[in-house]
Amino acid sequence: MKKTGFIGLLLALSFLPGLAFCKEPQEVVSERSAEELLGGVRVTRVQMGSLLTSSGQLAVPRTLFKPADSAIIVSVETWSGHISAGTLGVNLVYNPGPDAQAVGDQMAELIFHEEGNTNFTFKKPTPWPAGEYSAEVFLDGKSVQVIKFRVN
Repeated sequence: MKKTGFIGLLLALSFLPGLAFCKEPQEVVSERSAEELLGGVRVTRVQMGSLLTSSGQLAVPRTLFKPADSAIIVSVETWSGHISAGTLGVNLVYNPGPDAQAVGDQMAELIFHEEGNTNFTFKKPTPWPAGEYSAEVFLDGKSVQVIKFRVN
């Protein structure tokens, strides 16, 4: 091989990395859906428990409670792609069905932006009656999730 051919090849190869900068910028693919990026507020997870950590997270998520538990906490995680106001609420029901009895409901007016966590704490001065319960989560007045739980 002639020296000029080898030098020409090296010279041509040295320009290849520079050509990468001449390309159109490529779109970065995100794990978030288009709806999330455009701002739709959504509930991403609902958990229950009876004790919060110092950081406001549930210490032990569970759906089985004891009558002596001092509180039943419904923890609602949300996501919003942009800053928006809305209402998050939880309705607690004993013996769901035709003979249902309302235990309580709570609502919070919130400003949503990216990930968020809101805890709703239900307390009773007397022990919780044993039986089936449900916690229904509402976002801007629309039901988004129902969790069934039990007190034994």
